[in-house]
Amino acid sequence: RARTMAPRRRRWLLLVSPGGAAAVAAVAVAVAEQDASAGAARRPPPLEFVEKLTLQMVAHPQRPARIRSAALQRAFHDLGFASFADMRANCGDANIVLGEENWQWNEDIGRVHNYTENPVVTMAQYIDDLRAAGRTAGRLSAIGGVDFFKRRPKVLRTLVEAFQGLVPHYFREPFAQDEKPYDGNWSQAWKEWSDLMLWAGDQSFVYTIHQDYVTGALLYHIDGAKRIFLYPPEQHHMIYLYNDDNGEVFEANSMVPLEIQKGEREVPEHF
Repeated sequence: RARTMAPRRRRWLLLVSPGGAAAVAAVAVAVAEQDASAGAARRPPPLEFVEKLTLQMVAHPQRPARIRSAALQRAFHDLGFASFADMRANCGDANIVLGEENWQWNEDIGRVHNYTENPVVTMAQYIDDLRAAGRTAGRLSAIGGVDFFKRRPKVLRTLVEAFQGLVPHYFREPFAQDEKPYDGNWSQAWKEWSDLMLWAGDQSFVYTIHQDYVTGALLYHIDGAKRIFLYPPEQHHMIYLYNDDNGEVFEANSMVPLEIQKGEREVPEHF
């Protein structure tokens, strides 16, 4: 649906730190705004490289930014996570949980999850599937991505502290070690803890448009190619987002029951 609106100052930020020689295909795309004076759609500003974020950049972002951090790249290299090949060599025998959250909609309480169909494979098998032409590998989502780091507390601490060096002191929190050893309950861990997670997917994977209401996020690209579309936050009302029982995440309305999309049924209060 096309809409015309007066020009506004953009407030958006993309933080991408490329690992090794891996290429990052990051594209910032804005919903076209009509320039009242020139009569032409304005293009989003180009990505810039910075060494770290300043307080001004976090509090008042004017354009997307891409971080080039030698310290962070060195941390991933020293841990053996600099590429798919390194990860296969260093933790190929480790089991990882694949798949998205499988859920059904309950009108009273929202999403009801089912984790019985999340496959568990070795890291070596998954990376081989990712790199094989024409083979479907599935997705390593937040479910398995949190579990991966929770099982490696030393790696987790090293990377969290390395990431902290990229943001101003005001936004850093001391690393909090769990009081009890991780019990391996991956179906619950991803809901309670999200400071660091590992994502991966094959070339066919596309994630839905969504908006996370958080201060910010740092994305480190390890290997392969990834394309990212960004929309100015002040235009989120133009891409038909909704939320259910989670007030911090808004997603595209393709997940809304069809009869609600068509207006045949009222939108529940918890949307």
